[in-house]
Amino acid sequence: MARPLRSGLLAILAVAMLPALASAQYFGRNKVQYRAFDFQIIKTEHFDVYYYPVEREAALDAARMVERSYGRISRVLQHEFQERKPVILYASHSDFQQTNALQGELDESTGGVTESLKSRMILPFTGSYADFDHVLTHELVHGFQYDVILHRSVASDVNPFMVRLPLWFMEGMAEYLSIGTIDAHTQSWLRDAVLDGYLRDINEMSQRDDYLSYRFGQSLWAYIGSKWGDEVVGILLEKAPRLGVERAFSSTLGMSLGELSKEWQAEVRKTYLMQVTEHSRPETFAQKLTKHDKLYDPWFLSPAISPDGSTMVYLSQREGFSMDMWLADARTGKVKDRLISSAKNADFESFRYMSSSAAFSNDGMSLAFVAKSGGTDALYIYDVRRKKVVQKLKFELSALQSPTWSPDGQSIAFSGIEGGISDLYVTDKKGKLTRITQDRFADLLPAWSPDGSTIAVTTDRGPTTDLKDLKYGMYRIALIDVASGYATILPHQDAGKNVNAVWSPDGTKLIWVNDRTGVNNLYLYDMKTTELSQITDLISGAIAVGPLSPVLSWASRSGRLLFGHFESAGYNIYGIEDPLALPRIPVIESRALVVAAPEGAIGGSSLPVIAALKPDSSATGASYYRQGTELRPSHELPVGTTVAAPVSVAALLDSAALMLPDTTDFSTAKYNVKFSADMIGRPQIGTQLGGIYGNGVTGGTYVVLSDMLGNHNIVVAGNLS
Repeated sequence: MARPLRSGLLAILAVAMLPALASAQYFGRNKVQYRAFDFQIIKTEHFDVYYYPVEREAALDAARMVERSYGRISRVLQHEFQERKPVILYASHSDFQQTNALQGELDESTGGVTESLKSRMILPFTGSYADFDHVLTHELVHGFQYDVILHRSVASDVNPFMVRLPLWFMEGMAEYLSIGTIDAHTQSWLRDAVLDGYLRDINEMSQRDDYLSYRFGQSLWAYIGSKWGDEVVGILLEKAPRLGVERAFSSTLGMSLGELSKEWQAEVRKTYLMQVTEHSRPETFAQKLTKHDKLYDPWFLSPAISPDGSTMVYLSQREGFSMDMWLADARTGKVKDRLISSAKNADFESFRYMSSSAAFSNDGMSLAFVAKSGGTDALYIYDVRRKKVVQKLKFELSALQSPTWSPDGQSIAFSGIEGGISDLYVTDKKGKLTRITQDRFADLLPAWSPDGSTIAVTTDRGPTTDLKDLKYGMYRIALIDVASGYATILPHQDAGKNVNAVWSPDGTKLIWVNDRTGVNNLYLYDMKTTELSQITDLISGAIAVGPLSPVLSWASRSGRLLFGHFESAGYNIYGIEDPLALPRIPVIESRALVVAAPEGAIGGSSLPVIAALKPDSSATGASYYRQGTELRPSHELPVGTTVAAPVSVAALLDSAALMLPDTTDFSTAKYNVKFSADMIGRPQIGTQLGGIYGNGVTGGTYVVLSDMLGNHNIVVAGNLS
């Protein structure tokens, strides 16, 4: 600190404009940026969407998504923004990790952040529009929450920065309003929590801030919406900053949090305990190879098995906090070696465990994997015998995911993301790159066929996808012809999501994960008969951290299969000696009956509705109202009366065209640096009588300012003495 000036003048002690790198709270602490981002702005009705040229196409779609989500969420929460909100987009997670708009380091598991200081929503594209749209809507809900907290607190003379709502309240609401239901992923957590005894009550959730609050909170809000209607979500959000959570819930729902907690837990247990006996533990047909037995044990993710079925590679934080790559026996699970430690090697900042796994070459000698290195993703070729990297390939792409070897071992296919959009690419071992697909459809989790002609991918292509209206169908398995890039959608995929296909050794069959029953199970597809069969009936499900995380690997010669299974709030790896010997339950497609919404319903669109049950007017004790000279049953409305349909989150999310703007409504602008205050120190003033310096007045304050992207910072401090 500078010394006080005896002259009694106000002195500017520090004025610093820095071209990069620090948030206000971490002023002067640099975050490495590997390249400059030439940001521009798309201006919509309610948002300023910040993007850079490579992601322009995806950013225009994102601008339409966020306005559509705004229309949906504002209707549910009955709240409108009074100021424009910034949305900062990055073309990949590697670019996102370089942002200066946020302090500190960003882990790979962070899909997006909404901060309250400047009301910024900051997130990367993922290569899947459906996945990105979910995260964007989740973050937008946080934007609404912060906006409500600010305005309601100020109106009630409450300091908004002193309002702290529990994680289950904030994150659970964001998940529920962005999904509209309890998805199969969350169902796995609930089923496992009931079975394993770690289902928390509301009081315990309020005391713990961890990932369980996302899943349990989503379930709690879904229960509240199903019982009291989705409109009550906005009422509770409006009341909680003023009254506190307990009073808000009791005054609105007519029961205490404790009573609500017991009722919700009872419903969860009733729902999922009944299902336990209907499903199988994986130990009944597979061998457990890793050791996650309790809540805070290490996770074991992204399995990859050698062609002869003897060895496997996986990612785990089994020794420490970093996700490292481990080599183990694929039949016993015994660890052989830690191949690479991300914490000890700067070339491997992240192994992309959320979206990618390693892959063995067909001779078992080489391993291909993706890791973040120097601000971008690199494709590595690792010599298993010599235990060293022999090739590092970098491409002019935003991100790389999920490599898969060609049968001859000369080429590697992978999912590449450029400008936020994923496509299928093939490279030789020298880095000569060929683009196989080029469109806005997702092309994820590729698996090269044994005959080398096709690559199976997880995609949103299909009859229910319409990217013009940003409508995404369920994920399906498609076969991409390597020579032409032509995609063939396999049949029997109308129900549930279908992800992570892997090939049988002879190339006549595929196994993938489907959640049509509410549980992520393994399904076998026969290329010759075109039949799809369910081959497992798991309790929790074959899932990993995210809905698109890899969980399967099929040995190309021995036929041994590895799969990841969720249990005890974590992830284990299991092995099946011969998956083709498992019992098969053929999938029989059924058509769902959809009833059109009555004319005048939400947006005039055709949405699924539930028919109202009419009371039996012939029942004894029926009551009547007099209407003129006639009587009408009390359960019937007067002739000509119309009642607005109740707000339904699920119905709003299901209508893709509802509130979707056209890009002609947008304008664009260049990004110009403008400063706004991040922090203002409380002014202090005091007086001094006598002493070594005599009589005097002392005081001081400071202001911290930054631009929207956090690239430029100013600190102004003043001291008077």
